[in-house]
Amino acid sequence: MYLHFSLFTYTVGIRYLSKNCKERFVRIGDLLNQEQLDLALLQEVWCERDFLFLKKKLSSIYPYSHYFKSTPLSSVGESYF
Repeated sequence: MYLHFSLFTYTVGIRYLSKNCKERFVRIGDLLNQEQLDLALLQEVWCERDFLFLKKKLSSIYPYSHYFKSTPLSSVGESYF
């Protein structure tokens, strides 16, 4: 018996330091909607605004998501869909 599981992981880049961030998040959302993966892991999603944009864009296909907020004591900026 075989089990098929699709996983996507991507480092999106830090807003204000990376080029074309807005366009990048639009394209990432389009790609994830098209692929319909089992799990998508996005690193370096530092801005909650970016996470909320993706959450809204992806909610019909990825009903579950989690955002790890970064704090002064952590360097987390990850999202799971």
